[in-house]
Amino acid sequence: MNRFSPPPAVGREAAERHYVEAHHPFMRRMFREHGEHVRRYVSNVALAQYDIGGGFREQPSAWRFVITEVDDPAAFLPEHFQALIWEDHRKCLQDIDAWEVEETVVVDRRSGQTGLVKYLFLHQAEPPPALGALFAAAYGARLYLSNRVLREAATTDEHGPGAAYSGGYRDTAQLAALDELWFDNAAWAEEFFASEPVLGLLRDSPLGRVEGYRVAEAIGVDKT
Repeated sequence: MNRFSPPPAVGREAAERHYVEAHHPFMRRMFREHGEHVRRYVSNVALAQYDIGGGFREQPSAWRFVITEVDDPAAFLPEHFQALIWEDHRKCLQDIDAWEVEETVVVDRRSGQTGLVKYLFLHQAEPPPALGALFAAAYGARLYLSNRVLREAATTDEHGPGAAYSGGYRDTAQLAALDELWFDNAAWAEEFFASEPVLGLLRDSPLGRVEGYRVAEAIGVDKT
């Protein structure tokens, strides 16, 4: 799972345009045709951030997240494309945070839905177990995946600040877990996140308000 930012010299609007129109289409085609170790490639853009009242009316401080399910983390990027990818990052992204995670399906109540809204929460400590029980009982709640961070990749500034993987790992990871939660619609989701029990876990946690976003998800490649 990756998080990155637009280069300040490029600006968010121009970076978004290049990412959507050039970078992401190239990556999804590459992973489709040459990504033998890639099972799934998904892009998420942050639309709104979890706010003080338990809603999502705050401007997002994060920009984009990418989720890539791979067989081999060391070999999922074809070597002959890497220099091209890193150089293209100068036009749309930098400050990569990349976490290798272990996914757990906490709740899965899907029953044929084809359109859901998604939320992403970044935990500095292990997610509270009570959150899963509250989600399971919530109206319109469909899927809850919790991704425990195993380690965080190190980056290099050779192609821009933090714009490429170095091949190593950081001594400590910034996060403990990243949670993905899907609902039937935003109304039922915000009803859940603004409820007193959930506010007690996510807004009033011992480490402060948990960083969370309503995101729009685009499936680039899915071979599962």
